[in-house]
Amino acid sequence: MRGAWLSTNGLIPNSLLINKGGYFSDETKAAGMYQKQPTGTVAAADFNLDGHVDLFVGNESSSRRAIFPCQLYMNNGDGTFTDVAKKLDLEINQFVKGATWGDVNNDGLPDLYLSIYGRNNLLYINRGGTSPEDWVFEQLAGSAGVSEPVMSFPSWFWDYDQDGWQDIMVIGYDNRESHLIASEVAKDYLGKPFKGETPRLYRNNGDETFTDVTNEVGLDKLLYAMGGNFGDLNNDGYPDFYLGTGEFNIWATVPNRAFLNLEGKLFADVTTAGQFGQIQKGHGVAFGDLDNDGDQDIYHQVGGAAESDVFQNMLFQNPGFQNNWLTLDLEGTSSNYSAIGAKIEVLVTLKSGEQKRVYNFIGTGGSFGANTLRAEVGLGDASEVDKVIIYWPDLQRTIQELQDVNMNQFYKIRQGEKPEVVSFESLDLKTKTNHEHHH
Repeated sequence: MRGAWLSTNGLIPNSLLINKGGYFSDETKAAGMYQKQPTGTVAAADFNLDGHVDLFVGNESSSRRAIFPCQLYMNNGDGTFTDVAKKLDLEINQFVKGATWGDVNNDGLPDLYLSIYGRNNLLYINRGGTSPEDWVFEQLAGSAGVSEPVMSFPSWFWDYDQDGWQDIMVIGYDNRESHLIASEVAKDYLGKPFKGETPRLYRNNGDETFTDVTNEVGLDKLLYAMGGNFGDLNNDGYPDFYLGTGEFNIWATVPNRAFLNLEGKLFADVTTAGQFGQIQKGHGVAFGDLDNDGDQDIYHQVGGAAESDVFQNMLFQNPGFQNNWLTLDLEGTSSNYSAIGAKIEVLVTLKSGEQKRVYNFIGTGGSFGANTLRAEVGLGDASEVDKVIIYWPDLQRTIQELQDVNMNQFYKIRQGEKPEVVSFESLDLKTKTNHEHHH
């Protein structure tokens, strides 16, 4: 993606780079995806469940003279793509800052949520069809109650309360009075009234409507985020999140923030406790178990808009919290190979004897950063795994149940086959400066 924020000066081609095994080949033109538009976000999903991953491209229309419609590139399965956005009424002419796929109604079809900078956000429910000619996406943001905030940026689907229904998180970013950003954030830290756009956490009601629970869970804060993603920091089964914050002006410093999910009831600010509060400008955020020790680490790409506003990227190594875990690497056959869009349900027995269900969804997470496609599932103080249920993202809505799965193991699961234990050597991550030390 290239050209974001630059309007008519951002007519720079995006690039599709295909991994050829040891090198990458630029296949943009050959794939039929060459375009010159200011692009801020791309989201991947198999919207028509034909086994091939499609791409929604969010462009930035900023005025009547700067209209850059979005694309939905349908994967033809032969290395080429067809833009079907116009046929599906997804040729949106808005300043799109966040795009994310999720399954609002648990019907197996990926739905699309768009964070629009300066306008109401949009939610498109995938009603299905037989071809692009009769496929239907229904726009329901207003009736679903997920249009705000009007000034917004990163967004994502996640199941924050672990009830099996995907919820929506969207972060506010109102920089219309940019000279006030740093001081308004300081007021929030001091518990004083502030001006600015707070985030929204929308809980899925299970009927294609959502309830705004932002205040209820303690997230009515001023979080100027340009990047963000979620994962399970302490392996308790509830997803936490980390935000890359910042402002264009080089003099404005706003700490990056991290929040721990307390059993889906409250979010605790662990910025200081986790030593996440650097003041460099935050952008792409990725969660993943980089050192293969069973807990998720965070990689953060930083740097501001001004050429001199640069800093080294950050890798936060997770120290571990002694909770149990399970890592599943899914490979689709009738579903897309990466199993993007799969829903995983893990049934466990806790040490108390109580049974619990933990849900995980395969995808890259939030806008502006890409999580691993492995399912890295925190199991808390579970004593054993009773069953794993995988809802594969294919036309047949294939459901696969696995019973011989043990905690604290890596598994490769090919669709329809038994799980295979995979051995990974744990990596010793080290930072070398003048003195070698561990972070």
